[in-house]
Amino acid sequence: MIVNETFAHSVWPNQNPLGKTFIEWKGHPARVVGVVADIHESRDNPTIFPTLYEPYTASTTSVQSVTFIVKLRPGATFET
Repeated sequence: MIVNETFAHSVWPNQNPLGKTFIEWKGHPARVVGVVADIHESRDNPTIFPTLYEPYTASTTSVQSVTFIVKLRPGATFET
């Protein structure tokens, strides 16, 4: 799993979360392989929630679409 900073700081304060394991919401064990910056999910609500990101291929939910937010360095290009 990849977790956001809020999740990492709330579960493992003052510790390196990489490699830590926990039981995720579906009851399965998960290992932290990365930490990403917090994002605001809504302009109307500044609250940042602890968030888990699982690989798309590991998801057991039925997903109709996937949205990616890509930030590029100035001068970089992106092709789909």
